[in-house]
Amino acid sequence: MLKLVHADTDSLETESMLNGARVALTGRFSTMTQRDIAELVQQFGGEHVSSPGRNTQYLVVGSAGPPLGGDGQPSQTLQKARQLRADGYDIEIVNEEQFLENELDLLANEDQVRQRYTIAQLCRILDVSRDTIRLWIRGGLIEPVETVHRLKFFDFKQVSSAKILCDLIKEGLPLSKIRDSLQRVRDWMPGMDSPLSQLSLLEENGRLLVRMTDGRLAEPSGQLQLDFDEAEEQRSLAIEDAGKSADEWFQEALDRENEADYAGAINAYEKAIAIESETEDPILHFNLGNVLYAAQRLADAETQFRIATQVDENYVEAWNNLGTVLADLGQYEESVEVFERAIDVFPLYADAHFNLGDVYSSLGQPHLAHQHWKRYLQLDPKSPWAADVRSRIADLESSIPKS
Repeated sequence: MLKLVHADTDSLETESMLNGARVALTGRFSTMTQRDIAELVQQFGGEHVSSPGRNTQYLVVGSAGPPLGGDGQPSQTLQKARQLRADGYDIEIVNEEQFLENELDLLANEDQVRQRYTIAQLCRILDVSRDTIRLWIRGGLIEPVETVHRLKFFDFKQVSSAKILCDLIKEGLPLSKIRDSLQRVRDWMPGMDSPLSQLSLLEENGRLLVRMTDGRLAEPSGQLQLDFDEAEEQRSLAIEDAGKSADEWFQEALDRENEADYAGAINAYEKAIAIESETEDPILHFNLGNVLYAAQRLADAETQFRIATQVDENYVEAWNNLGTVLADLGQYEESVEVFERAIDVFPLYADAHFNLGDVYSSLGQPHLAHQHWKRYLQLDPKSPWAADVRSRIADLESSIPKS
């Protein structure tokens, strides 16, 4: 659950900002859940109402996609608000950002609303693997807002888009079709913000459509209907050597990863690396290391992570994954050095502190494990692992003699 980090709302000034205004909500919100928005309205002196009425001052429309019903038409809440306006009632229809910025003055400091999330945190929020997230990034399906030493960060908008992507995949839609549709949307409507949030699946026939702001449904190409040729849905699984570029092998590897075909992915990554042998790409070695690790070929994975760190000595995730492989191989002393290297590159990397705490615990050094687990909680206090780490810390503190 995404939670808002906001300024102190206990002051009298904050409590009176909405001055008793009644606020209704509709649509999907990108900064927080509807429940969080409703709580925020109350904290700022307003009243959340489930449906707009004659005395409602605001209808806030979420920014994670048009407020549409199952029939593709505007939601009943939005239709009711429009009718009230047409009848002469003073109800203001505003989008999420306008409400937070103009009425609550929260976006003056965006960090109060838009936290940043690492790949690891995104995986825990969505309950998907890191390899899946990286596959989506490589395919251009989601994009980080910032990259520091190859460590990628996402904001609420990317989290929202990734959640929609998860839903489409659960409906059985191939990634290749989603990727193709997104490119068509970008070509057709280059100014559209977060086109992924506009895609919707028609469950009765599996067609992927774009939901327009006026409620109409259209193909990603701009046509009003979308009929995919069945032949386009089927991708040949055969890897052909002749004539493929490194980029084509890379895409082949991503597709194979998505299908959990590790042997095929390993072969494709190795072909891409061989083609670009003179200008080594550390990401290719990093991705190959991840697939080898998933295939339980730990020694080979270690080799690839080492190459990635040699090509780019600031590749913090490669250092972290190398440390993980070394720990799995029982090489604890060297894994400590590698995790410490990751922390030297990026001191705020929570996962490296978590892993280093584990290794120190395995080495029988509780004081050092305690230090890094405490730091992990400071950096990622709301993760699903936080409760377990707090329990470990409590056990350590109860066992350490008081001076």
